[in-house]
Amino acid sequence: MKLPKNFTTVTPLSKTLAMVFFILLPFLGFYVGMLYQKQADIVTQFVIQPQNAPSPSLSALSSMSDWKTYTNQKIGLRFKYPSSYKILEDSPNNVVLGLKLPADKQATPYLTISTTQKINSSLLDICTENSQKFPCLSVPTNVSHILVGKIDAVSFDIQKGRVDADFRVVQTSNPKLEMEMDISGGGLAGTFNQMLSTVEFFPFPTN
Repeated sequence: MKLPKNFTTVTPLSKTLAMVFFILLPFLGFYVGMLYQKQADIVTQFVIQPQNAPSPSLSALSSMSDWKTYTNQKIGLRFKYPSSYKILEDSPNNVVLGLKLPADKQATPYLTISTTQKINSSLLDICTENSQKFPCLSVPTNVSHILVGKIDAVSFDIQKGRVDADFRVVQTSNPKLEMEMDISGGGLAGTFNQMLSTVEFFPFPTN
């Protein structure tokens, strides 16, 4: 079939349009690519990947050389903790570690481990400057999935009050545990990460 002449004739206008098209094409492709990358980055931000509990550095490992080992046969749990910490409570379903200096009338608990999970992060309000309801979730996007002792766990930060009331909560599903660490003081969050890196779970006793 023979096309009409006006479709096959090259005119100054068609040349100009073709030139403009070929000039704009790379810019159009670049713009579309940027939009695609932006959408991909947004999707990536919301994909939660399990990560191992932070591993201590070589210097941290050196500082852990004199740490003590805690073992709970009932829970099937073992981990290392600073030699300066004391076991303030040790029951089949609840463990509390902290500081108790001779001059102190009252002990300072740092880490509480319980077989009862009391905190549901999905039900917590987001903390604000005017928060009246505690505990609240420190950062809305800080709920993350990690591995503790090769077990899937959820980690998130909460506030129990306005001053020196920052805590990190780690919850495992099997065994079902809730670990709550006071991270208000300097270096306590790092200490908790070191403790988590030493956690081991072993089979429950059969008797």
